Amino acid sequence: MYSKVDERDMSQEMIWYNEAIAGKCLAALKRNGIDGFYVSNRDEALLRLIEMIPPGKSVGFGDSVTMLQVGIVQELEKRGTNELIHPWRKNGKDYRYPIQEAIKICKKAMLTDIYLTGTNAITLDGKLFNIDALGNRVAPMIFGPDKVIVVTGVNKIVRDIEEATRRVKGFGAGVNSRRHTVKHPGAAVLKEYPPCSITGVCVDCKPPLRVCISTVIIECESRGLPKRLEIVLVGETMGI
Repeated sequence: MYSKVDERDMSQEMIWYNEAIAGKCLAALKRNGIDGFYVSNRDEALLRLIEMIPPGKSVGFGDSVTMLQVGIVQELEKRGTNELIHPWRKNGKDYRYPIQEAIKICKKAMLTDIYLTGTNAITLDGKLFNIDALGNRVAPMIFGPDKVIVVTGVNKIVRDIEEATRRVKGFGAGVNSRRHTVKHPGAAVLKEYPPCSITGVCVDCKPPLRVCISTVIIECESRGLPKRLEIVLVGETMGI
């Protein structure tokens, strides 16, 4: 007799897969001089992040849906012991500053003790892939803050740079543009929507509508300098 099994429930298989693929990715990051660790869910990620951010340290933020989903932004706001430099939040609420003021805040965030951000993609050979519009997120990932903590869901793991490019331009850019233009229409910098935010398909558009402006690949960390990057891989689908 077969025991009763709910074949619709794939949770155990997904737990196994997420841990396996994350382990392979973290091992590759380690070979590239980048430390990281795996947590099974966003609640565990939040607890670990709080431990990683000492009171009194200034904290800068990139525009990251993952960070908001984990809850670290809101938790630090409640803790009230860190100076928080966030270009897109004000007084504990999502807020879109006028663009020139936002740029000033972005520059200030580049000089914080700790910078928190997500990533567009992370490859199985241990590289971080990001495409930015303003460049305010990729710039401090490369240089500036003493510590950069990158939080990402396992859904961002891809095979290689080619797949990362397809993921960001074929999915991420359009969805993120849609998020900005639909949720924050009054703060939109552009008077027209980028084509990908309307059709969902990249057409390799040109300025001024183009949002895929700065492409950055972090291949490794220098072994001769203090370690800056640390990756938190979450065993959930998170962010965009």
